[in-house]
Amino acid sequence: AVVSTQSTGIMPCCGTSSSSVKYCDECIKRLCASDESSSSTVGICPICKKSFEMEFKVTGIKQYEKRGKCRMCCQSNMVIVSPDSLCENCLLGQSYSFRYICQRCQKTQRIPHPMWKYQGTSDQFGSATWACHQRCGDYTHWKIHPDDISKIPSALLPDSWIPSLNENPEQILAEVRERLNNN
Repeated sequence: AVVSTQSTGIMPCCGTSSSSVKYCDECIKRLCASDESSSSTVGICPICKKSFEMEFKVTGIKQYEKRGKCRMCCQSNMVIVSPDSLCENCLLGQSYSFRYICQRCQKTQRIPHPMWKYQGTSDQFGSATWACHQRCGDYTHWKIHPDDISKIPSALLPDSWIPSLNENPEQILAEVRERLNNN
């Protein structure tokens, strides 16, 4: 929950000293934890999707920048945000792994990466490529399967899909609170 008590913080990525949106320590810990047993101090901002690191000893939040090769997408010089060497997008893909349709062979494949982020609209093929393990055996373009579109949290939809969400960050925060309370 967003509160205004002594133990609150603002995100270093999109918050300012005059920000009205502040996060309590418990919410920040939940944003850092991928599951209940996780002790990770790295999380992703629910508003701008950039990585942050919680410094519990100093009680603060700072931007996080460990760079390297992502184990999943194999891209070099990525910000690595997990102990098992995943970039921000592949870590997100671990939680939101959807089915996608290959542009070349039209077959469906589950991809553990948010390929929807590279689509201009929900029915267009994206600009990024991923290996097709169906018929192509090559890197091809993808679009999310129509049945999986509704599974994408509205806070994670590309700006071009729902421009009105950018004008209402409180709606995004309400959805984040609801998801956190359901975990």
